[in-house]
Amino acid sequence: MQTSSGSATTLFERIAHRLGFKKLQDRFTWLPHPLICWSIGMFFIDVVILQIFKELVGYQATFFNNPVWILSPVGALVASFAVVYLHRRYDSMLQEIDVDARTDSSDAFDTIVTHNLRIVFYMIVITISFYRFFIEAGLQTVTEIGGIAELIGVAIVLPLGYGIIYSEFLATYIGIIICLPRKIRYKNFQLHFLDPEGLGGLRPAGELMKATYYFLVLGLINSAAQTYLPVLVSSLTESPYPEPGLYADVLFTSVWLLAIATIAYGLAQIHWFMKREKRQILTELDRAKRELVEHPFDVSQLKIEETSEYKHIQNRIDHVTSTQEYPTTFTMWFQIIIGLILPKAIQLVLARL
Repeated sequence: MQTSSGSATTLFERIAHRLGFKKLQDRFTWLPHPLICWSIGMFFIDVVILQIFKELVGYQATFFNNPVWILSPVGALVASFAVVYLHRRYDSMLQEIDVDARTDSSDAFDTIVTHNLRIVFYMIVITISFYRFFIEAGLQTVTEIGGIAELIGVAIVLPLGYGIIYSEFLATYIGIIICLPRKIRYKNFQLHFLDPEGLGGLRPAGELMKATYYFLVLGLINSAAQTYLPVLVSSLTESPYPEPGLYADVLFTSVWLLAIATIAYGLAQIHWFMKREKRQILTELDRAKRELVEHPFDVSQLKIEETSEYKHIQNRIDHVTSTQEYPTTFTMWFQIIIGLILPKAIQLVLARL
């Protein structure tokens, strides 16, 4: 049975369980997470049922007008799996870093992000969807394109199907990339200076942030493909598509830069925390060591009074100084840099084809 607890509980899962989905899972243990069930259902409705219905009532299935359209439902399907994966990996990360032993505010880590923020994302995405398709496009235009099937897709599948999935993903992304580093920085978290990797025991957090950002990179690449590929394949269909133009370029670049800003902010929060903790501990150890030395600022007269205690403090200093100020290895940095460049590089290539 694919159930969740603690931080792995999404808002959609909570709603689904209140509506009786948990009883269904208890009976059919093979059922996946409710968000995945929802995305599979929306995918089947959008890609199979509505497209067949369009053909039956005299309209052309969206896929035949724009084969690239299939990337939209596929993207939503992948996003649902990403949300569930990231929530469960978040729980695993908390166990790996032993959060209960390293802060007296471990309850702050119980959830990735508050359900209130998820509700805000729900409302924003649903509002934008309705605005774009009912005010900008208009009900008449929507029905002329694909009849009642197009209307169902626009009024139900997009805002209430894919919109909910993307809202959950965005909330999860914000929770891991921005909220998690802030919790580590401001909730009396302790660095693990005995970490053999020298990352303060925070490598699992860095790995989680990298994985989360890579899912967003996939979303950006998917968006770029949906924006620029229809023009390239329009020769294969009877529906020519205009070139995206400057607005699409600026919009994609803005989102790309915003994504970079979020991952930079998250890593900077942890860096400032690790740097602060190191400086604080080193200052305390330095003062303790100077108390064991006569004339500590005059090397010519330096005399260690308690050698064993002095060596003990020096050993502690060595552990602290060997700890880096980022929760990432060189390999992880290289992978993150690739993730920063890749979406824009692919967008530039597609825009010039």
